[in-house]
Order: sequence, then C-alpha cells, then structure tokens
Amino acid sequence: MNTNGKVSYKLDYVSGRPLIFDSNGNRIDPAAYCDCQIMNFERWVDRNRAFAKSDVHLYFLRPVHSWDTNSGPFWSGPEQYQGATVAGCIEAQAQAILAFDPEARFFIRFGEAVPKPWAEAYPGEMQTTDSGHRLPHISYASELGISAMCRYVSEIIRYCEQRDWANRIVGYMYFPIGEGLTELATLGYVFDQSAAMQKLFQHYLQDIYGSDAALAAAWGDPAATLAQISVPTDREWQERCAQSLHWPDPTLMCRERDYYELQKLLFRKWIAAIRDTMLAETADRPALLGLDALKQPMLGWQLTLAFGRVDHINDPMCDYPEMTLTSGATDIGDILDEGGWDIIITPSDYTARSVGFGWESEGINDSLRLRNMAMLVENDARTWIGAESETLGAFLTPAEVRAGLLRNTAWAVTRGHLHYWTVIGSWYFDDPKIHEVAIRTERRIVNAAANWPHHETSDAICLVLDDSSPLHENGTAGYQQIAALWQRHLGLAHCGLPYRVYLLSDLDHPDMPRYKTYLFPNLFELNSERLAMLRRTVLRDGNVVIFGPATGITDGHKLSAEWLSTLTETEFELINKQAPRRVMVHGNHPLTAPLPAALTYGDSFSYGPILIPTRQAVNQGGFTTLGSAATFWEINKPGLILKEFGLGAAGNGNNGQRGDADYAIVWSVAVPLPANLLRECARWAGSHIWCEEDDVIMASETVAAIHSVKSGPRKLLLPSARPVWDLLSGEKLGNSLTAIEIDVTAPETRLFYFGETDPFN
Repeated sequence: MNTNGKVSYKLDYVSGRPLIFDSNGNRIDPAAYCDCQIMNFERWVDRNRAFAKSDVHLYFLRPVHSWDTNSGPFWSGPEQYQGATVAGCIEAQAQAILAFDPEARFFIRFGEAVPKPWAEAYPGEMQTTDSGHRLPHISYASELGISAMCRYVSEIIRYCEQRDWANRIVGYMYFPIGEGLTELATLGYVFDQSAAMQKLFQHYLQDIYGSDAALAAAWGDPAATLAQISVPTDREWQERCAQSLHWPDPTLMCRERDYYELQKLLFRKWIAAIRDTMLAETADRPALLGLDALKQPMLGWQLTLAFGRVDHINDPMCDYPEMTLTSGATDIGDILDEGGWDIIITPSDYTARSVGFGWESEGINDSLRLRNMAMLVENDARTWIGAESETLGAFLTPAEVRAGLLRNTAWAVTRGHLHYWTVIGSWYFDDPKIHEVAIRTERRIVNAAANWPHHETSDAICLVLDDSSPLHENGTAGYQQIAALWQRHLGLAHCGLPYRVYLLSDLDHPDMPRYKTYLFPNLFELNSERLAMLRRTVLRDGNVVIFGPATGITDGHKLSAEWLSTLTETEFELINKQAPRRVMVHGNHPLTAPLPAALTYGDSFSYGPILIPTRQAVNQGGFTTLGSAATFWEINKPGLILKEFGLGAAGNGNNGQRGDADYAIVWSVAVPLPANLLRECARWAGSHIWCEEDDVIMASETVAAIHSVKSGPRKLLLPSARPVWDLLSGEKLGNSLTAIEIDVTAPETRLFYFGETDPFN
C-alpha cells in the first residue's frame, strides 16, 4: 500500500505472465503506444488520441533535441545539463495526453544524444574509424563519457520525478544509439581508434601480460612490445581474415581477441553505470527500468547490407563484421543474472517482416522469463500510411494489416511476452481503418491475456544459441547469418511446431523448461565441462538434439575433430578447406521418408574448416546416413547423420521408458535446415506436431495461433483434448477438442484460447 503519496510500480509474474502493478495493488493494462514523430506536435497529439479512442491508456513520452546539434534541454554541451524548454517537451507531451485521457500512464523513453559541442570539446573520447572519422557516439573506453551520460540520464529522471504527474510514470526506458551495439559496428567497422580506447587497450594488455615476452609469445609476434602496442585496425584484421578460414587457428587472431575481451568488460561497465544511475534516481519511487540491447537472436545480422547501405563495407567478399563481438555484447548470461533491469525493450527483427514470415524480437526474450524479467518488443509494423510503404514487409492492405498485426500479438501472448505499438520514422497506424481491423482487436487480446495463465509446452523446438561463439570465428558474420538468423526465418518459423530461443548458459538454470527437440547451430566450443552440461540437460529422456556443422571444432585452444567425435561417438576428421555446403536428403529411413524426394538444403556461403565423418567411421557404420554431403570435390561422405543412444529417440518406435542415457543426435554438415526436416526430427523425438503445413505456428498450452499466406482448409492439431475458444469471434468452439478445423482466407491469422471460462470475462 502507498503511504507517502508516491505511486511506485513493479513487474511481477502471475500464473506465468509478466504483469505490471502499482503500489496500490492495481494491475496496469499492458497495451501501450509510442510515437516518436513529435516534429508536428498537433499531429502527434491526434495520433495518440486515436489510440485513446481504441482504449489504450499507456503512452510513451520522450525528450526532444536538435537534430542538427544533438543538443537538448537535458544536455547541451560540456557541463551544460539544463537548457531552455522547447516545443514538444516532455511536460507538453504529458499535458496534451492528460487533456484527452485522464487515465493515462507513461513510460519515459530516452536515448543517447551526444551534443555536438561536447563531442567537439572532447574529440579523443568519441568512437573513431581507421581513417580518423569520428562518430557521434562516445567510446566505451571514455570515463569522461560515461560520467557525462550518467549525468544526462539523472537530469531526465529528476526532471520527470518533479512533475505533478510523476505518479503516472510506470517506467524509464533507455535506448542507446546503437541499441546495445557500437555505432562503429552498426556501420560495418570493427575497431575503435579513439585516443581513449588506444590508451585503455595498452593498459589492459599491460595488466594481463605484464611483460613483452609474455605478449610476444601469446601473439606469436617477436616484435610485439607493450610500449608500442595499439588497437588493431580494420585493414589489419581484413588481411588476417584473408589468410584464415572462417574458424581460424586460435593463435592467429590473439590481438583481435584481446580487443574483443576488453570490449566485453567495457560493455558491462557501461550498461551497469546507466543501470545504477537509473536505480539511484528511482530509489524514492521505484519504477520499471528498461534497456534496448542484448540482441542475441540477431547473431549474424548484417545490418548495413540489410538496409542497403553499402558505402561503409570494405570487405571485398561483402561479409560483414559480427556486431555483438566487436561491441562486447556476447556471453550475456551474467548481465541477465546480475539484475537491476525489469525489461529488455527492442524492435522486432527487421530482416523478414512480410506477412507469411514469423515474427521475433531483436532482443533476447525467452531467457528473460527465467529471471522474472520481461521482453517488451516494438510492434512498429510499417503500413500503406506514411513515408515507409515501400520498405520491406510493409502491410499494404487492411487484410495484410490485420493478419500481420495479429501475428505479432500472437507471438507475444503465446510466448509470455509483451509488445507495444510504435511509430519511429513515419506514422504507420494513422488511419481509422487500421484501428478498426486490427488495433482494437489486438488491444482486447493483449489486455485480456493478463488474466490467462501461461503454461509452457514441451512440444516446441528449442533453439539454443551459444552467444560466446563469435569469439571462435574470424570476426565475420556470414556463418551466423545463415545458421542462426535465417535458420529462424526459413526453418523454425515454418516447421509445424512453435519454437523458443534460449542461451547455452540457460540450460543449467533451475527454471529452464524441458523440451523434446533441441537445435544447436553454433556450439563451436566443446570441452569436458560443456559436454557434461549437455548430458545433464538435453542428451537424455528420448530427446532429439540437432547439431550444426562446426559443433566442437575447438576446445578454446586448438581446432580439431576430437570433441565432435566424442559427442557423437563417431570418428570425424577436420579438413582445412572451406566450401559452400549442401545436403541431399535420402528418403529410405522412417525419419526422412515423409519428405519430398531429393530434398536438398544448404547455402552458397563458403566456410571452413570442414568436419566430416572419416572413411573408416562410414565403413564401420554405427550411425544412420540420412543425407549425402555436397561440399567440394574431395568429399564423398554422409552430410546428415542420425545416431541413437540407449533406447534412442522417444518417437522411434522402440518401447520403453526413456532415461538419462536414451537420446538421439542429428548432425548436419550444412545449414540452415529446412522446415520439413525439422518437423520430422521433432516427430522422431516424440514431439506433438501442431500442423502438417508450413504455416507459422505459435503456441503454448494456453493459447495457439496459425498465420498463413495460403488459402484453404487447415487443421490445427492439439496435444490433448481441451476446451477451445476462438479469440477473434469470442465463440466457444467445443469442450473437448483434439483439433481445430478452419478455412484460411490468406493472408490471415487465427488465435485460440484453451480453458473452461470465457477468456474475455
């Protein structure tokens, strides 16, 4: 109960769902709207008013600043943190919304706008390219910059906490310029050449090596000395890449690896400093704290290429630096465990947003549920309204808007996450028709879902990402692009089951859900400790565990086939060549028999070294060949194998209770795996298949949805008999259904609730 007149807010999980409560015990409806287009203030007010008419009462406010100078009322230059009030300021935004919505509550959204006068006063503190070009983003190495940024954050929160509407502020959301990535990385650069970073890198190496001899030995460079060392350059890195395969000998890039390890420390220091500032400024009236960062599902994202901006790309092969690696945003389990943040708030994946694709947040999401944190994802879908109708995936008809936005809502309610409508670069929802066909239906479902329990299903494929894995690559993103990012889009989203995304470091968490099918696309490092963890957590209980082509290629010290051989109990060899990878699937085994004849998958991206079973292992058998490798001339081996242990997979037809020695491994020399192959692997694991088509299926044990761009009859199969409600019509379809039969008029999304009582009452 509130006793000091101040209303605070907290995030709490109730029946498996993240909910927001105030200190008076009121639950806050999660449906929310954020409009970043404040230049025309009257239009901004009108767009917010339209959402109030659609019964949305949670809004985002944000500081404004000059786009020419980056100066604003909370930071305008060196030691200048108070400025004149400007049109469209936070106060004006709040008062305008309260005038038409007395029930309004607010999130405060603010980003890093480094004033040009500050950057000009401290040029050595700004991120800098090889050519000396300085970017408008402070170097992670800058103590002065961290201090200034924290002061800026303090000024914003203090100002807001002094308003007479402060009790309506639900939380503060911090949006770094690079959204958890360095500005350098998002432009295709790797190494920060700022004076601040040069100085800190030298001190860091002195601390870890202590002598010239130790440095020279580690780097394999007799000429290396601590007194003369400098940050690697992008050109030097590219030259080393040209001399290596995708997974280089660990001794080849020690200099670069030392830089990446330093960035991990600095990234954590920066995030912790902002977090601690926000905690201190909200100590008297606690509110939710959010961060736009930790984009592990986007491993391999070639951002500049994806947006058609190639002017910064220097690599002649058009491969792209792996952005999380050079930004220090890897192996983030410790950041999540440390706490302090309530919410990770990110856009959705920009790579494939069209109707027919799945939908996923850029930021890590399912891992948050293990720590009682929440994902709040921007539902910033472009439409025919505004200036971005020609952008990838923009919805151009009312039918596309309804199908696409309901897909996005289905993702949130089936995964136990939150989303909010967002306008970033235009005004996507500024049409009464969009509110009529989609927004009001979404709002009804989102708010009602707060009353529904979220029960996880084991009948989903668990994608397990090793977000420390980029350290073992040559610094480029090409493999992760196809193995992690496009594996989601092309395979997992269409396999007839829902999927989840977790980190390797989550597997030992006591609250980690248990699934029947697991996919490890980037488990490059294996050792005794990691193998023991796999045996404790996934290599058991009749599970099918799918491993990618470079599984176990290193123990962190050397490249070899030793650990993949140990994992599979099959002898592999390592071939020091690289090649594009494809697999032709054979249909003479029950697992692959349902697949089309001569199904072939893979990609034209070339990577190596290549792990492949030895000729002796092939001749001896002991595994089942499911497909043949098509890599380069000198390899004529299996490219897709199945190896059963003990009683094997739960769905293989063998009788008997599965235990800790019973499981199956599927290994592939190529990625991404197609949807229908993943479906059959899951069936082999005993997983329930929700749909035999390649539509997008989103499901828990409480809610299920189907999203399709193909018209015709569909059958959504349920794991057990249950009462079913249609969430669009509100009609109860039956009390004990094992299947839902519908006719799809594409594009369309249908959602269903499983429970005895009316989901809206």
